[in-house]
Formats: sequence, C-alpha cells, structure tokens
Amino acid sequence: MATLRGICVRAVLSLVLITSIAWGQTAKTRPIDQAGVDRLMAATGGQANISINRANGTARFIKLPEAAPAASAAAPLRAASPRNYDQDSRQFLNQYSTLFGIRDANSDLKLVQEEADNTTNGRHLTYRQYHGGVPVFGGMVKTHFDESGALRSINGMTVPDLGMNMKAGISAKKAAQIAVDKVNKELKPKILASSSGTGLFVYQQGLTKGVDLGTHLVWQVVVDNKANVREYVFIDAHTGKFVDQITGIQDGLYRRAYDGANLPTVPPSYPDAPYWVEGQPFPTTSFEANNMITASQETYDFYLHAFGRDSFDGAGGIMDSIFNRGYSCPNASWNGVFISFCPGYTTDDVTAHE
Repeated sequence: MATLRGICVRAVLSLVLITSIAWGQTAKTRPIDQAGVDRLMAATGGQANISINRANGTARFIKLPEAAPAASAAAPLRAASPRNYDQDSRQFLNQYSTLFGIRDANSDLKLVQEEADNTTNGRHLTYRQYHGGVPVFGGMVKTHFDESGALRSINGMTVPDLGMNMKAGISAKKAAQIAVDKVNKELKPKILASSSGTGLFVYQQGLTKGVDLGTHLVWQVVVDNKANVREYVFIDAHTGKFVDQITGIQDGLYRRAYDGANLPTVPPSYPDAPYWVEGQPFPTTSFEANNMITASQETYDFYLHAFGRDSFDGAGGIMDSIFNRGYSCPNASWNGVFISFCPGYTTDDVTAHE
C-alpha cells in the first residue's frame, strides 16, 4: 500500500538527486555571482528564471523572456545575426560568464556541436568547458535559440573558480598502473597492466550529486577486459591517489512494462506480452508508461549506487510493472511479483516505496 506516499524515501532521495533551485526560493547554496544575477534580472525586468546548482553555486538553467522590457535591455539577449549563433551565444556568455563561474568564456568554452531543431526551427549549441587547455569532466553549457533567432534559454553544468596547478605530478602510465591494480583487486578480471585509454581532466568530485567533495586534476583511465568489465577510474594527477570510479557497463537493469488497460484484474498480456521491454525504443506513446519506466530506472539506480543492491531482490531480478491498472484505485501496490499503478501514481516516491 502507498498510503504514506513514500515520504521517508523521498527524503532520502532528496539528499542524493540533483535538484534545481529556482531563483526567488531559499537556496542551500547562494549564487557565486550575486551581482551577475542582479544584472540579468534587471535586464529582463525580473522575468528571467534562474536555477542554481547547489553543489557549487553556478547557474545550471536560465530561461529568458520572449522579449525584454526595453530595447537596451533586449540587445544582449537577442540574436544579433541569425546566421552566426556562436557569435550570439558568446555575446551572452561573455556578459554573464561569472554566473557559471567562468572567467573568460572565449577561452574556457569551446563549441563542440551546433544543430538545427527540426521541430521548432530553432538552434542548439553545445560548449565544453576547458581550463588551461584541459577539459573539465562534465563541464558543459548549451544555448538554445527559437525560430526567430532569439536566445531563449541556457543550461549546463560547470566547475567554477579553477586555480589549481595544471602540471601533472605523475605520468599517464603510472596512473594507468594504479587504476588497473585497483580494478584487478576489486573485480578480479585479470587485466594486464594496460588500459584502453588515459586522458587528463579537471574533475569535481560529487558534482552530479549536488555536493562539492573537492576538485582535482586527474588522469581518467579506462580499464576494460574487452568483455564484461569497463571501468572509468580517476587518479589524482598530482598525488597518484584514487579519486573516483564510474562503471561503464550497466547490465543489471531489466524492466518489463504492461498496460493494465484499466481492467479490474491483472491484464491477460501478463507475463508473455509486455507493452515494453528493456532495450526497446523509448519514450513510448504512453505518458503513464514513460513515467513508470523512468521512475523504475531512477529507483534502481538509487539503490544500486547508494547501497549496492541490484534490483528489488539484490540479485538482478526482472522488474515487472503494470500501469493503468483498474482496481483499488487510487493506489499502487507490490505483490511480491510485480508492481502495479493506478493512473497518476507512476512517480519516483511511490515506486521506491512499493
């Protein structure tokens, strides 16, 4: 039964999931550039929507109004030339770079992709963050233009105020050996002292979890056995100490979704004719199914990374879920075999609770 709506689970999830803090709300981390926020709000007549990354106080989403209140204020927010979106993007990024903790947008942000939006006739540009010529892991800014050529929104994740020593103290070969030894000790794949790739990065530990655990110059070492092990290991390039590790092979998650069709019993499609199975195209045409499938992955990922638990049984069990069930509504339940949801209950907290 989901009578408590997973209040306890929601509280735990809030500690580890990335949260956007809208400007005007109480933020756990203040913006690193209050003056820049004030300038942007003044330029848009208070109509800009700004979200702050609580890990480091940088802007992670900015939504601009369709038209600024005055021509003078609108100038830096509108595309000067529809044919040069990079120039127009940099005009804004240079003026408000300190909102992202970037000192010089021209040198610290490199354009890596520009693509047309065939749905809206707009344009999307992607910039990667660099410091001292070294890429910042996860550091990226995207600018979005509408069909009229106006800059409408900016989003991304950056690492601010970088002033570290950019000269590595250990070699890439040494870092690779440390990483390989660690993976061999933990996973025992019997990998020889080599790796498939090593590169230098700036790395803020905890960035994607909304916390700042320190920023390092690291060697990223890709350790794999060409079969069932592929680990991204981050070794401090100054000290040779282990910083972080990301698993590159995710093979434990397996989900099946079923349409309850608002029937008063378990649908006849269960278990042999699922609506959707792991690996099929996503999203589907069903809003409820999409919510359910997404929530199941987020719940799975939370328990895997927080507690090392692989699926509900700890052994990679198939996650069967039924949406649009037609009995005992409004509610959701787990019967030891599958989880089923009445319409409107396919949410993270209900999924984790059940």
